[in-house]
Amino acid sequence: MRPLLSVLLAFAIITTTVAAADPAAAARAIRAVMAQQQADWNSGDTPGFMSGYWQSDDLRFASGRSVTFGWAETLARYTKHYDTPAKMGRLQFNLDAIEVFSPDAAMVFGRWELARTTDEIKPNGLFTLIFRLTPDGWRIVHDHTSSADP
Repeated sequence: MRPLLSVLLAFAIITTTVAAADPAAAARAIRAVMAQQQADWNSGDTPGFMSGYWQSDDLRFASGRSVTFGWAETLARYTKHYDTPAKMGRLQFNLDAIEVFSPDAAMVFGRWELARTTDEIKPNGLFTLIFRLTPDGWRIVHDHTSSADP
């Protein structure tokens, strides 16, 4: 019985390592996180949107002149700035590049755009995200988002 357990354990470790080392699989998983975030935002679910972020005090969100540290603080920032469906609008992500650096680290570069009835010009900008593979799956650990000039 013991040799069988050893073989099964070795198989599980090898399978997990190969799956984690597959850049295409990592990119698909990251795209799925981003798609879920977009869907959650567009349904007005800010906590759901935040599920794409690492739930840690070490999360870093940089935008404009400010840097916010921590998952709860980042959620509070989003809730403060986007406290109504009209302010949230409809979010569209365009992912320009996903670069998988290692089995547990990747970078995403892309563009965001909000469609809101109150804006003559759609708010939009760029983002660079650092993803890490956590026990909860791929999560954003660092977000640097910029806004285009109106």
